Formats: sequence, C-alpha cells, structure tokens
Amino acid sequence: MKDNFSETMQKQIDFYETNYVLSIIHLNFSHKKYLGNRNNRICRFCGLTNPDTTFKMEAHALPELIGNKVLISNYECDICNKNFSRTLEDHFAKFTGLYRTMSQIGGKKGVPSFKSKDKKSRIDFENGAISIQSNIDNEIATFDEDKNQLKIHGYRQPYIPRSVYKCLVKMALSIMPEEEIINFKDTVSWLNIEKPEDDKIKTDSFVCFHSFTPGGNPFPWITVVLLKRKRDDLILPYMSFFIAFSNYTFQIFIPFSIRDKHILNKKIDLVFFPNIHHNTSKWGNVRYQLLNFSKNQIVENEKSDMTMHYDKKIRKL
Repeated sequence: MKDNFSETMQKQIDFYETNYVLSIIHLNFSHKKYLGNRNNRICRFCGLTNPDTTFKMEAHALPELIGNKVLISNYECDICNKNFSRTLEDHFAKFTGLYRTMSQIGGKKGVPSFKSKDKKSRIDFENGAISIQSNIDNEIATFDEDKNQLKIHGYRQPYIPRSVYKCLVKMALSIMPEEEIINFKDTVSWLNIEKPEDDKIKTDSFVCFHSFTPGGNPFPWITVVLLKRKRDDLILPYMSFFIAFSNYTFQIFIPFSIRDKHILNKKIDLVFFPNIHHNTSKWGNVRYQLLNFSKNQIVENEKSDMTMHYDKKIRKL
C-alpha cells in the first residue's frame, strides 16, 4: 500500500504528464550557452534593435544572483537589462537573501552576507564555511540541543511581492522559444511597467508554489522547466515555469497569455510540480509552501527564518 507521500507524488506526476509538454534545461555545463542569434538582434522586451538600442552588456537569461553564469540571452538589450535589474531582480534578491547566504549561492560578488535589522548580528561565508556573529541582545541564531537544530532568526529587507513574481515571469520569458512570445505580448507590456503604482491590476492570484529541500545542495545546478498546455480546451494555464536551485524550487503560471482567455473567472485546480527529492532526503521531508506575491506595495519587517539540522556540536576553546 502506498503511503500518503507516494500517492501525492504520483498525483503530481500524472497531472503534468496528462496536461503539459515539458521543456527542460539543466545548467550543468561549464561553458557559456547563448539563447538566440547574435546577429540582427531584437529585444523581446521592448522590440528595439540597433541603432535604437544596444546589446553590449551580457544579459543573463536567469539572474546571476542565483548562481547562473552560463546561460546568456541575446534577446535582451542593455536598457531592458538595467531596468529589470533595478525593478525586478533587486526585489527577488531581497526576498531570497537569507536563502542565498545559508545555501552559499554565489552571485556576481560572491555569496551575500546577511545582517540583522540592527546590524549587530550577521552571517557571512568565509574561507569555505558559514560564519555567524550573533549579538546576545538580539540573537540571530539559537540552538535546539534536544533536536540538534540550528535556528536562524532574521528579517527580509523591504521588498515588493509582485516584483518578485514579475522577476520569475521574466525568467520564463527569457528562456521561452521565440515563436511563443507572440502569445505573451500583454505579459511583456505588464513587465515593462516600471513604477508599482502604475500597475493597476487588482488580483490576489499571483501565487507561487515554493518548496525547500533539506540537505547539502540537493539541486547542485540550476534546472528550469517550461511547461506548455497540451490542448486548448483544458481549463488550465497555457504555460507554467518551474525553477530549482540549491535547496529551493519556485513555480509560477505565466499570466496574460492570449491563449488563456477561455479560463478567465474559471475555477482552476493546480498541483505542485514534482520534486525529485520528495520523501527521499535523509535530512527530512521536503517542505512545501504556497506564496502569494500579489501585493504591489512594499512589505517591511517580514520574518525570514530557517531551521538547519546538524549531527553534532563541537565547542572550540
């Protein structure tokens, strides 16, 4: 008899095998790969080409802050690259700050440090190891001796949830085949709204399926999956995007496709994309969470805590 975990996993597999076609990219290569032709380049986000814009900068198809140094986009001009870095990636960086420090995810400037709100406690990656300086008046780390757990207590920097969602959508559009972009013209226009107050869409449906897999780097390289609906009569989003890196997965459904008009105001039943480590990690079960990134105002003082297991604790004199 299958346990509940196995039944859940099989349900997820059946759902996506029945309804979606998968395109998978594993970034397990050491040399750079370029999406799109280097000649006659047209930015898929603003529609401009030379000489109305330039393509001098190297545009990462996925943010460098999550460790991508090899998948490069020829579809993104310098102006859009700078704008998206400021308006979208910055918020994704703030949301994932503690994640990237504790999982030792190196970006352009290496593994980021994480600081407490009062700046008296901090976590750094130094000489190949995590270093924690915890002020006794406001401890950023505590030990649960009975459970062999290290608990990190922190707060995210102020961020805008909808900008985090947009950053994930932008990743999806960056790796999308050229012939599919025509189905997401409204999505591209939405991404190009620079000021949050100018984004007038009222919704609470920008949700993200998120998971955390315990252990040492269970996803050793970035994996992205683009999922395309098999038939247009299905009451499901036309495309979904899934990304896994280090200990984390994020999955979103790409909004505003012209292929999704028939599902507007319809009840849609969705499930998490299967996590290959589901119920197999010796460090504990995968933890799943549904995140709502619909809010379009700055969120402050949001807790960002983590619990890590250890085999033994050694005191050094």
